[in-house]
Amino acid sequence: ASQHRESLGVPALFSSAHFPELLALPDNVGAKSIFYRHMDKLVALRTEESNEDIDTPEHYRKLIQ
Repeated sequence: ASQHRESLGVPALFSSAHFPELLALPDNVGAKSIFYRHMDKLVALRTEESNEDIDTPEHYRKLIQ
């Protein structure tokens, strides 16, 4: 996961072992919850800038404006 300041976020890569857990997430819950359940396996890469999370077509349209 990328880390901006103290926050973990996108972009993030997950092992295929976590795919069932990702697919089981409710639509309104992000994958960040999985980061914290598996901190023992997480590798955080510090970034200088915050990255936008693009989850919906509306998020994408807002980003490209």
